[in-house]
Amino acid sequence: SKCPAKTESRAKCVAPGVAAGITAVNGNATVGEAMNLTYTVIIGRGEPGEVAYWAAVPALPGCFTDGRTLPETLSNAKEAIELYLSVLIDDGRAIPDETTDAANLVRAVSVEV
Repeated sequence: SKCPAKTESRAKCVAPGVAAGITAVNGNATVGEAMNLTYTVIIGRGEPGEVAYWAAVPALPGCFTDGRTLPETLSNAKEAIELYLSVLIDDGRAIPDETTDAANLVRAVSVEV
């Protein structure tokens, strides 16, 4: 199943049940508790003729989105994260921690051609 989504939104996210080995920040979170969490979002360029940008959230397996502009993609990423976490909280699941240093997620790799 998918996370709840608004039909006008391009945010997408796969059911959190596919995530394994989640580390809890607040495993007892309930709906209505305010938490200020920050997640790394990796953004890439889309395929020509399709979306301009895509975004993925490494700490939330299956949480991804896209957009026509960079600001739209970032806004959609925020919405996708909120939807993903909302489902986790509704299901009584642990909220994943952003445990990976963001600098280690994106690296330049030199190749010889």
